[in-house]
Amino acid sequence: YITPLPGANMATVPTYTSLPDVYPSVSDLQEVTQRYATICERYTEAYHHAPDFYARAPGRVNLIGEHIDYSGYSVLPFALVQDTVMAVGVSKDRFPDADESRDTRVTLRNVDPKFPEKTFHIQRSITIDHSKHDWGNYFLAAYRGILDYIAAHNIATASHPASIHIMMSGNIPPSAGLSSSSALVCVCAVTVMQCLQLNIPKTEIASLCARCERYIGTEGGGMDQAISFLAESGQAQLIDFNPLQAHPVSLPQGVAFVIAHSLVGSEKHATAATNFNLRVVECKLAAALLAHYMKLDRAKVRKLKDCHDMSGSSFPDMVKAVKTHLHAAPYTLGEISSILGISVEDLQKEYMSSGVKVNAPSYELHNRALHVFSEAERVHSLAGVCKLASTPVTEHGELLNASHESCSNLYQCSCEELDQLTELCRHAGAVGSRLTGAGWGGCTVSMVPEAILREFMERVAKEYPPYQALAQADLASYLFATRPGGGACIYVKQ
Repeated sequence: YITPLPGANMATVPTYTSLPDVYPSVSDLQEVTQRYATICERYTEAYHHAPDFYARAPGRVNLIGEHIDYSGYSVLPFALVQDTVMAVGVSKDRFPDADESRDTRVTLRNVDPKFPEKTFHIQRSITIDHSKHDWGNYFLAAYRGILDYIAAHNIATASHPASIHIMMSGNIPPSAGLSSSSALVCVCAVTVMQCLQLNIPKTEIASLCARCERYIGTEGGGMDQAISFLAESGQAQLIDFNPLQAHPVSLPQGVAFVIAHSLVGSEKHATAATNFNLRVVECKLAAALLAHYMKLDRAKVRKLKDCHDMSGSSFPDMVKAVKTHLHAAPYTLGEISSILGISVEDLQKEYMSSGVKVNAPSYELHNRALHVFSEAERVHSLAGVCKLASTPVTEHGELLNASHESCSNLYQCSCEELDQLTELCRHAGAVGSRLTGAGWGGCTVSMVPEAILREFMERVAKEYPPYQALAQADLASYLFATRPGGGACIYVKQ
């Protein structure tokens, strides 16, 4: 699914014993310290003993490269300081992997009372009903992914605890396009890995977590999981796939990155059949038709990038190919199957993954492919200008603005509120503003000169109508400046 680079980046998830090491980009740790104290207190109240360790995984903001990771192209995100944290206790009673007669009892609680307590009895085979959108499914998906990894790598030394106690706390705004759901899967995987006394390389656990999301009905590309594990404090990461690699990118000086929530919920999993998963399928079908018309070996083409690589074309060449070979009107499955010379049933088997639901009468292929190729080129353009300190920040901003226009008009993953908010942010002084995350609601990211940051924040807070109903204390969760944070880790309190 995502191929780790053989022999490279075999670094594993780090373990820290001090909060400054966990949050190196946070200058004032008072709020962080209080949060961990609260998690510990709630854990102790629930389980009557202190936790053995904490696991955390951050959310992320994608600067540019939206909806192209699952087509094989590079992306440019950075990790947020906001994260999901689990306080974890593990029983000393353990049993070997070979003993399939026993199970592990997991109790999962959340400091937020709207998430009910969950209890699971984990055996070697885990079945997940992803027709039910339940927060416990994320933990089951991660646990299943770790068990699959043990089986695939024939790890006979894996040791299973009789019980696991967990208290969770998350401060990533939900349904915001900031990867709160992927952060939950990632922190669950780190927790299970530690409880089973495993040490999995970052690139491999990132790939594992990307596969896990299929267990809960979403077919993503791996960006969210990769940045959650490969992030470095103070840096964005240019992430390549197949093989999975991360390259640090220094961001321009003198600008702040501001996250603004549209207050429209972006329910990626709940709307996947008509939004996210549909776009994945449309890109696969576009790749199949381009392979046919460009006389490539369709059996070797799974993603749009495969067409690009196999043809040896440039980005402008691929844009030209889309305009030449794909008509702008929507396609039906019958039309696509007729062009490819296969039945509709075989087309669905080949391009619509089992267990991943899609609901659409027709498929937009021309505009989706145009977005992917143009957005992929913008990613490398932004990474390139970031290397040149002399580049005016207006050039960075123009790339962000062009990305939003493409997301809105070609990929149709924006919404009226996101379009309104990005326009307001530009008028308030941002050199560039775009939606970030899957879209259809959620957040924007804006590049704002630090010299006008305060005025920018005040104007957006005043002029974006949905913010008027928020209390000042609540507004800080939906409109905030951020900086790149570190990746997933384990914290053991000394």
